Amino acid sequence: MIDSGNIIVDKNSRELHGRTRSLLESAVLFGEFPPGQLLPSERKLATRYNVTRTTVRRSLSKLVDSGLLTYKTHVGHRVAPAIRNNKAVSGGSIGLVWNGMPTAAGLVDMEQQLAEAGHVLMLGASGVSGKNEDETIRRLAASGMAGLIITPARAGGESAELELWIRNGKPVVLHGHPGRWIIPEEIVRCSNRVDADNTDGMRQLFSHVAEKGHRSAAFISTESFTGSERFLAFETLAPEFGIEIKKSWNVENVEPTVDASSVVLAQLKTLGELPSLLVCSHYNIALAMIDAIKEAGLKCPEDISVVASSYAEFDGNNHDGITHVGWSGQSECGEMLRLLAKQFSGVDKVPEDVRIPMKLTEGRTVNTVNHTDSFAVR
Repeated sequence: MIDSGNIIVDKNSRELHGRTRSLLESAVLFGEFPPGQLLPSERKLATRYNVTRTTVRRSLSKLVDSGLLTYKTHVGHRVAPAIRNNKAVSGGSIGLVWNGMPTAAGLVDMEQQLAEAGHVLMLGASGVSGKNEDETIRRLAASGMAGLIITPARAGGESAELELWIRNGKPVVLHGHPGRWIIPEEIVRCSNRVDADNTDGMRQLFSHVAEKGHRSAAFISTESFTGSERFLAFETLAPEFGIEIKKSWNVENVEPTVDASSVVLAQLKTLGELPSLLVCSHYNIALAMIDAIKEAGLKCPEDISVVASSYAEFDGNNHDGITHVGWSGQSECGEMLRLLAKQFSGVDKVPEDVRIPMKLTEGRTVNTVNHTDSFAVR
């Protein structure tokens, strides 16, 4: 027992107070209780953390003293507003190591969501290489990284630092799907994951083009087919919609440039016919393919239609007129930050595999096919 003035405090009780305060602080700093929100009652918090109301009350009092919370009689405890101009609530630093990196709009949206909760966004780049990933995680951790959002490495090492980060129970959200990752499956299963609903997106695309009479399609990807959910969905769903696919039509690891796309188009033309539809893995390769089609003296969509099967939207506008399936970038960012907040709260430890809904946007790159499955080469 420790005599603290007129109060006798058991050492274990002091440790319990500290732990409860730490859990409450993390729940606030990492967005579970955002700025301005009223906290649950002391009774509910006591039940949540499996402690007494006295322990909760002491922990809340400490957070009020630190400026993280405010208190008003007959109202309760409220999270202090996160003022961004010189008086922002001090939060944690979140590392972002994302393959391909979000668009500028995506980074702005993520930074704003973090800043509203008083956090700092730290950027890293790994090129999805295990060796580079290790170096990036070490560098960000040395700079005070408290949580991590990452597209795991696919090659080039063992991804040891990410595995260690997860095994040590540190907050992390894995972005993408595990078919290509080099981290062990047991690590994936115990981690929170966020990705677009690629299968439903492909289903929406096929439903749309089938209604327009398309009966043949090729898949053009900037990445390897190995472990690709989009390509697997393409192969699996095409027969359901009466769409013919051929192995010789599908091309992987294509640079999203007009020159590379022209080479792909020339290869397809040597086969004697072109499929009526090119399903592109990403928006950038769809743009390049459309330009290559024009350079080849063909027309899109009159001679060959093009769609994109992956696009994160932040403004809801289809600027280039490409028919595509996309998902809300804001929703994706929000889900990743929610999962981080859940981990920092220390309450719900069950990992989630979150899929962001996809939505078809019809553009000007798909025509109606009336009498033929494919086009003769000119």
